[in-house]
Amino acid sequence: MTLFERSLEKFERLGELYDFYGVLLTLKENLLIEKFLYEGLSISEIAREIGCSRQGVYDMLHRIEKKLQNFEEKMGLARKEKMLLELFSKFKNRMPEELRQEIEELIFSPGGDQAGS
Repeated sequence: MTLFERSLEKFERLGELYDFYGVLLTLKENLLIEKFLYEGLSISEIAREIGCSRQGVYDMLHRIEKKLQNFEEKMGLARKEKMLLELFSKFKNRMPEELRQEIEELIFSPGGDQAGS
């Protein structure tokens, strides 16, 4: 695995963890991670924008990453979702159509809620 592939994998993992646990971060942490992940700003650009040093931004991003990893270690939501999706994929063709559709709606609808619930 190349350095680029490891960096891309780490970036994707950070985004995945943020999707699950971002609501548990502070407003400042959310602002910072969103600038990095979704706006695609570099550490230097973020530092200029928020009036902080590059090292300060780097340290904050590192702390946020550790915090998100800690949430995952304690709650395991990302791991559990992956396991459930793998199980569903394995058995979906053996399910009655109505049950399969209901489960797909639960899994893939925004917020995981059934329509009308």
